[in-house]
Amino acid sequence: MQKPDTIKTEADYTAMMAKLEEFWDAKPGTPEADQLEVIGILIDQYEAQQLSIAATDAVEAVLFYMEQNGLERAELQATWQSFPRVRIPQS
Repeated sequence: MQKPDTIKTEADYTAMMAKLEEFWDAKPGTPEADQLEVIGILIDQYEAQQLSIAATDAVEAVLFYMEQNGLERAELQATWQSFPRVRIPQS
């Protein structure tokens, strides 16, 4: 069994994703399943370092959702009017 390499570039990542698909249906307890686990860990680490998405503010997320779905503040206020502590910031 060949040991997986580290993932340092986008090309390495693409190649490792192909290997992941190759071993995807490996039966538990087999060398192929062990290989699949190691490949998955390497991919997870690469994605965490290279493809991380910064956490967003909850209000920003709601405002983005509203913008993407063509919603107005009045529609949101009507939905949340039963929550007296909800304040919607004005732009």
